[in-house]
Amino acid sequence: MCGRFCIAVAPGEIRERYSLSHMPDVSLPSYNITVSNVTPVITCTHEEHFSGKMAIWGYQKRVQSHIRRISNLRSETIEKTVSLLERKHTSRCLIPATGFYEWKQEKNKKIPYFIRKEDGTLFSMAGLVSDAHNDSNPYPSYVILTCPSAGGIHEIHDRMPVIIARDKEMQYFCSDTKRAVSVQFEQMKADIRNFFAYPVSLAVNNPENNYLDLINPVDYPDPNQQRLL
Repeated sequence: MCGRFCIAVAPGEIRERYSLSHMPDVSLPSYNITVSNVTPVITCTHEEHFSGKMAIWGYQKRVQSHIRRISNLRSETIEKTVSLLERKHTSRCLIPATGFYEWKQEKNKKIPYFIRKEDGTLFSMAGLVSDAHNDSNPYPSYVILTCPSAGGIHEIHDRMPVIIARDKEMQYFCSDTKRAVSVQFEQMKADIRNFFAYPVSLAVNNPENNYLDLINPVDYPDPNQQRLL
């Protein structure tokens, strides 16, 4: 799954990375993005150019008398889950990130790990964005698609976001949202061997915390906890 992520760059770097003609106003960097936060997402125009807009993380779903936000959808079962959404308002998107957090159960507590590219640059997580919004919810909403964990990430958590290879990003928009998407994702995923994982401070557990030190490694006594995936 993906419960938190990070965009540790200025807005201009996102504009340059995706060749955007316009970048929405956004306060970045942000080191502890959680569900219900508003972040940039990348969509595709009919001319096959990337476009940026702001969206809120998490589809709203009513459960009995409560409203909760769905942050992740399984890519393997998207053909079923997309039918539960307002299909005519739903399209694919990419979510820029420089890293994401997963929690590993170690003895009697969960340790947060930060997972990023070895060079710390931006990458794209696969998502779906719904443009169905109203006065009480002025932003479109999005979910992050997940898949079974690959490489060493499996030792931390059994799920991870679908990460699209840079040279496959436009192809992601050109494929059908509902048809054989799990097979298509296998052909578009980034090489996870270029990613790096290490334990970080428990301070990331508090969504109110948002500062650079959250993504710095914690000095655990076991040197094998910091490794290439």
